[in-house]
Amino acid sequence: MINAIFAILSSAVLLGQAFQFLGLIPKAAVLSAKILEVFNSIRKVNVRDSSGDSPSGSTGVVSAQSVGFNYPPRPDIKVLDQVLLEAKPGQTIPLVGCFRSDRESEVVAQKALGAASEGTTTITIAHRLSTIQRSGCIYAFDTEIIAEQETHQTLTVMK
Repeated sequence: MINAIFAILSSAVLLGQAFQFLGLIPKAAVLSAKILEVFNSIRKVNVRDSSGDSPSGSTGVVSAQSVGFNYPPRPDIKVLDQVLLEAKPGQTIPLVGCFRSDRESEVVAQKALGAASEGTTTITIAHRLSTIQRSGCIYAFDTEIIAEQETHQTLTVMK
């Protein structure tokens, strides 16, 4: 009998704890519908689809002045500070921090970056030099400033 009472009380406590989340179910349903709407929407500008709108005849240099960057969990530590970047049409500009050893998992990142940036001007932030080896000119940073601006081959020899 004591076991039965204990089981009923335990179940009541657990159900009470679970019921506090029932109010979130309608919100989750609405948000999931909005997310699906975004995923299924047709974008007006799509560089991979020639049937959509696209800028015509626009070529030029992308220039960014006074670029700053820090990771949100550590806002007091600047990764980039007051950096000037320029990218020519179709050029990939990778930004890489300290050099680390190459890993097999980097192959996946290289393929994904290559596919995503094909035919576009791209600015990439990478933690490993091996991730961006197919890029032209690489900006290597050391304590918030550009330490080197070289090709992948030159930087790996310097490393």
